Parts: sequence; structure tokens; C-alpha cells
Amino acid sequence: MSNTPTLVIAMPTHDGMIHASTVVTMAKAVAHANSQGYRVAFPPLIISGSILPEQRNKLVEAFLETEAKYLLFVDSDMVLDDDSITDILRCNRVLVSGMYFKRQHPFTPIHGIRQADGRYSHTLPKNANDMFPVDGAGAGFLLIHRKVFDAIKPPYFSFEYEKRGDEYVHCGEDYYFCRKAKEAGFETLVDPKIRLGHESKQVIELTDHLIALEQYIASKKAQDESDNSNHEQPTHDDAGDKKSEPGVSAERPVPISAVGN
Repeated sequence: MSNTPTLVIAMPTHDGMIHASTVVTMAKAVAHANSQGYRVAFPPLIISGSILPEQRNKLVEAFLETEAKYLLFVDSDMVLDDDSITDILRCNRVLVSGMYFKRQHPFTPIHGIRQADGRYSHTLPKNANDMFPVDGAGAGFLLIHRKVFDAIKPPYFSFEYEKRGDEYVHCGEDYYFCRKAKEAGFETLVDPKIRLGHESKQVIELTDHLIALEQYIASKKAQDESDNSNHEQPTHDDAGDKKSEPGVSAERPVPISAVGN
């Protein structure tokens, strides 16, 4: 029993608001983890505010005053499974995230892999059972061992701008943290078996991302076919009838989006 990990949950909130589904599912997940022999402190550490990096940094400081081995960030709009906390502890890794998706269409994964030009690709793993390394992960459900904070200097979380392609783009505080951890020798992993819902007007899950991606590919294919057909010079009769397909742009990039929640 002495070797089982101990865990503190940390939750930043805006104006103290927490989704009811987050409270209920988190309580169930904590109860399940404790029933499996883990020691999870509850209720969580909560700090309300409007500047997310400052909230996360204060939560880290509060965590470091405890003797717990692990800090688990759980955002106030996450929907957990009963075994989410148990499973992420069983990973026995220093820095690991569950898999969840953005709330905006096309619901891309929060994690990212940095490309040569500085942009991030948000891809799903080929093997849904294997953990995989990423360059950035959202902190919506992020497990961090104490040794990571011991190895890096504050601020642990911060907003910054980084170069992606030919422009500088806002970088979220969670990707900033992952970069600092990587510089200190800690790899960020995502476990695709640990899937979280992301509360919105609907709960965004894997199926929503796959449907949106399929719709995007179909729209892009239709636009490409339209562009190819338009290379032919139109006649006088049909030149005035050409209409662009609503909602589809030939300039729309492959879904590599800006980082953050």
C-alpha cells in the first residue's frame, strides 16, 4: 500500500463555475480510484480567475505544499469515465494526458505534434491501444509527476507567441508547459484509451471529430473537382451562372489548427 501513488486534483475555473457533469463524473472517478487502492485527495484544489496561466501556476504551488506524488489537472468542462483517474495512474508515467477534442468544429484533438515549419498537426494514433508521444497536450486532463516541477523553473505555465510558418501565433499555456518539460528531458504522452468528453452545447467525443473530418474531406474533394472543371473557359451562356459552393474555400488548409483549448 505504501507504494501506491497519491494524487491531488487541481481545477482552474472561470468565476467559480464548474459543469455539473464534471462534478458528478469526477466524484465517481475518484471513488473508483480509491476503491482500487489509490489515494486520491478530494475535493480538488480550485482557483477561480480569468488568467489561466496564473491559475495553473498557483495550483502547482499549492500542490507542491502537499506530499502527493502526482498532480492531475482536470478542467471544469471535462466529462470523465468512472475509470479515467484509475487508468491514468496505472500508466505509471511522469507526464501523460488523456485524449479529448476541441469544442469547435471540426473537433480536432487537443494534442499536437510539431512540424518542421513550426505548425502542429493534430492526428489520431493508428493503434488505438498504444500511448504515443506528442509535443503539446491540453491540460484538461493532464497527469504530472512532482519531479517535473522540481526540474523546471517557474513560471510553469505561460502564454507566449511562437513562429509557425511565416507568422507568429499565440501559444497556449499548456503547450508552453509541455515544451519546458521536454527541454528538461520529460516526454509528454497521450493515452488514447483514456477518452474524455469536452462539455459544450454538446459533449464533444471521438465520433464527432471523425464525422467532422469526413465532412471536411468530402467538401474539399468537391471543391477540387469544381476547381478542375472551372479551368475550362466558360461559354457566354453559362459564365454568368457560375456560383461558388457555399461554405467551401479553395484556400482552406488541411485541418492543422492553432493550439489551445
